[in-house]
Amino acid sequence: MPLVILMCPLTNTVRSPAVVLATYMIDLGLFVRPGDGLWPLYTDFLPDASGVEDSAAALYDSPGDMQGKAMSGQEYQRYGVRIDVRGRTDPEAWEKLTSVTSTMAMVANRLVLVEDKTYFLSGMQRLAGVLDKGMDSKRRSTLSVLFYLTLWQQ
Repeated sequence: MPLVILMCPLTNTVRSPAVVLATYMIDLGLFVRPGDGLWPLYTDFLPDASGVEDSAAALYDSPGDMQGKAMSGQEYQRYGVRIDVRGRTDPEAWEKLTSVTSTMAMVANRLVLVEDKTYFLSGMQRLAGVLDKGMDSKRRSTLSVLFYLTLWQQ
């Protein structure tokens, strides 16, 4: 079977890949929008204030991987996204992150609607194992995983 690599045009994504992935994860029911209950999902920050759930997660854009350049000069890349999962306990954080990573491993060829734009999420690749960021001052556990996304705007 031939190896097929799908590439994303470097300049073709209007929204942050973390925002697109957050929309998809909320649509799947893995998380909820902030303020809507247990396991809210944030982008670009994980708040720590009264009224914010202890069990929460955040997505961050991270460095991607340059995949090459077409003869036209168009560059292609896979986008990097990091997820941080914070749980009240270490087992709770591990359980949630395991659920998320196993679900994301099966992502293939999905359309994601963000505001008035449609994005094609071709797939995700987990880059490494879980990074245990330890416990914070409130004894909550935070775990992190990095992914590459193959994503472009329709």
